[in-house]
Amino acid sequence: DLSKPVGALTDDRLAQVIERYEQMEAEADMPRFHYGSHYSSAGAVLFWLLRLEPYTSYSIELQSGRFDHADRLFHSLGQTYHSCTHSSSDVKELIPELFCLPDVLLNRNGLSLGTRQDGQAVDDVRLPPWASDAVDFVAKHRAALECDHVSERLHQWVDLIFGAKQQGQAAQEAHNVFFYLTYEGAVSLDTLGPQQREAVEAQILFFGQTPTQLLSRPHPRRRRREASGPQPQMFSRPDAVRPYAWPLRRLAGGGSGRPEAADPLEFIAVLPLEDRLLTISASGRLCLHKWFPLKPRSSPSCPFTFDPATAPIATLRAGASADDDARFRPARSYAVADGRWLLSGGHADCSVRCMLVLKPEVVVLGRHHADTVTAIHVTADGLSFATGSADTTAVLWALYGAGSSLPGGRASVVAAGAAAGGGGGTGGSSGGAGGTGGRMACPTPLRVLSGHRGPLQCLCLSTELGLLLTGAAPARGAPPAASPDAGREEAASVTLGPHECVAVWAVPNGRFVRSLPVHERAVAVAVAHASQRLLVATQRSVHVFSVSGRPLAVVSPDRGVGRIVPTIDGELALLSEGSALAVRRISDLQLLHRYDLEAGGAASGAPLRAFSLSAENHHAFAGTADGGLTIYANPVVGIQVLERLASELLNL
Repeated sequence: DLSKPVGALTDDRLAQVIERYEQMEAEADMPRFHYGSHYSSAGAVLFWLLRLEPYTSYSIELQSGRFDHADRLFHSLGQTYHSCTHSSSDVKELIPELFCLPDVLLNRNGLSLGTRQDGQAVDDVRLPPWASDAVDFVAKHRAALECDHVSERLHQWVDLIFGAKQQGQAAQEAHNVFFYLTYEGAVSLDTLGPQQREAVEAQILFFGQTPTQLLSRPHPRRRRREASGPQPQMFSRPDAVRPYAWPLRRLAGGGSGRPEAADPLEFIAVLPLEDRLLTISASGRLCLHKWFPLKPRSSPSCPFTFDPATAPIATLRAGASADDDARFRPARSYAVADGRWLLSGGHADCSVRCMLVLKPEVVVLGRHHADTVTAIHVTADGLSFATGSADTTAVLWALYGAGSSLPGGRASVVAAGAAAGGGGGTGGSSGGAGGTGGRMACPTPLRVLSGHRGPLQCLCLSTELGLLLTGAAPARGAPPAASPDAGREEAASVTLGPHECVAVWAVPNGRFVRSLPVHERAVAVAVAHASQRLLVATQRSVHVFSVSGRPLAVVSPDRGVGRIVPTIDGELALLSEGSALAVRRISDLQLLHRYDLEAGGAASGAPLRAFSLSAENHHAFAGTADGGLTIYANPVVGIQVLERLASELLNL
């Protein structure tokens, strides 16, 4: 019952709480309270996180150099639940890790936690009978937290912890009054003497603290899931998804109308703010096609509107040298940042290039690698990105950095016509970006991460989880190359084994966290934010790991994997497997459906060159080997989205 504090969940204990409260005499310097312990304290947090460092060391320090008695340690979820609902001195709340981190339940460090009086050794936490293991428990626990029953009542818990029922008369009526020192501003520490202040601070630290009261009025009830929950997704019914093929073959010159050789797509991305679909072909043709995902089209009949471009807005053709129109080189690594900038790698001058999509003559160069950029990944907000290079390093960048913070002019603006053959002038300011309609990109390197022994092949930057996942080839026999500007930014350096091909890094400080047990060349990596899973594809297998590096599943597809894109709910992943798109469940990598592009005109057995998934997961795009584009959509989902939008407009 989320309308009650933990101490009032059972009738018997609530009766005891009320009786003690009524018998307590109110004093001027110590008001009455319902509970002599608190739901959130250092001791409670250490109780839950005992098996993980650094909390293991903190727990030992709290107990004067040893673990607490085994009977008081976190041993069983069932026994802990019984204690929290029946003991008069135990009212602690759950912590977020119990909804997302199975490792809190496992004694992976082999700690000697002692033996209880009943003879049971304290090791891994004992789980309820409905959970097969720690991963299964956390998955079901989180599903329970996010179910409709909890969502529709969560506002009641918010009122108790952060809102109107935290203090005052409403708190008394809700039986939610704690010891006065736990409340913010209950005592002025500056008015106390040294000894008294030390005692009060120690009591606040170890007894617990009530959060700052954020709301003085009752929190509104959350709208039902059908009105406020996740948008419908096309793969909720994979068998209902339909392919819509569009030939994008270019025509030969001279007006003959004769098709040229196939020009397969290398990159596909949706620009939602511009209602455009961006494609880049193997020959470097950059096209912007009209794209209206919620506007059905009658001829040909499809649940969206797609109008192919008649001509490219730019041709990213290769120059004779790094300085000969170097910004217009075909590159195998692309990304779109902030919906406006096309980032590209693979250039001879080892730069990452930011081109304003709607104004291709505006290009900003960022240089920090000692070899070609081989991989780029942009965060969801489009403001940060990471690059991997053949020099074995990864670099974290800010898209809009201050020009003054770039010593040596490592970012410069190129202003030259897209059709021009020669290179444009460079400069250290953004003066050539007039009329761009937004901020000028100034890619600023923040951190250099080194440690791989082979060239980087892929990476994935997750600001949601604060980590960077990098994949590389095995060692090629040479030591890692140093960045030309090494030392100017904070660098994180570690030396991985010659066959340690996948690494996890902490984004806030750039520290190496761990390597994953993958010992062959990684061809694709991805992070499923919602389910907190790490996905890695090699030439022969696909792996799933927890964020703590625990292997969860592995599968060996019968076709090579080229790219992985998780869905926004973290439940499914879309993979390019040979000439097909495969939908797999992330938890066990079971194949749910496969869409073969050969039916859409792809050459038999030809590998899929490019594919993309729209941000809202309503459409998937795949480039076929013959240069065409296949768009996958679920017509039912389109209708559901339109109905939902209409409902929201009516409720305004």
